[in-house]
Amino acid sequence: MSSENAAPTTIRSWLSWFLPPETREAILQLAYAHPYIASYATLFLLCATLPLLGLLVFLVILVATAVFWLGVALLVTASFLSVAALFAAGVWAYFFAAFLAVSWARAFVGGALGWDDEVPEQEQVGEPAEVRNGYEQEETEVLEREQELEDPPKWTGGKHNGVSTADEGVDSERERMKRDIAKSLQ
Repeated sequence: MSSENAAPTTIRSWLSWFLPPETREAILQLAYAHPYIASYATLFLLCATLPLLGLLVFLVILVATAVFWLGVALLVTASFLSVAALFAAGVWAYFFAAFLAVSWARAFVGGALGWDDEVPEQEQVGEPAEVRNGYEQEETEVLEREQELEDPPKWTGGKHNGVSTADEGVDSERERMKRDIAKSLQ
């Protein structure tokens, strides 16, 4: 097939696909029967085709631009969100490590300073005073201690009631330190 006949054949095949021969024959009969209406319809199609094609091209460009900027926005947003997630994870890890360090220091040093005592629970309504987490007992112990300080015993060679006060404090402190070290190593 020569190239001279290829173009008209292609156009005819497209025209046959778009307007079958029966439809073309009906349009031609209408144009012969009503020439004024046919000429107006032809001019209308010619004049409306360019603006409709322009609108179609504009819409395609508009959609392509919107998709492009949506992609750019998603890339920027994703990068900011990933940086924010990494920053938040780092801050969380820092505070978690600080919490662990303070907890370890409190457990290690707190035992020597007496911080490892349990925090008393809230008072329960309706319980007798002796049972309320030992508050009554603590008050009486404090009062007894104040009484001892007001009336100190006589000094008898570094011993108080037969027990050396200096050795007692050191031994209890040593035992507490040993217990705290063993607790921190577990």
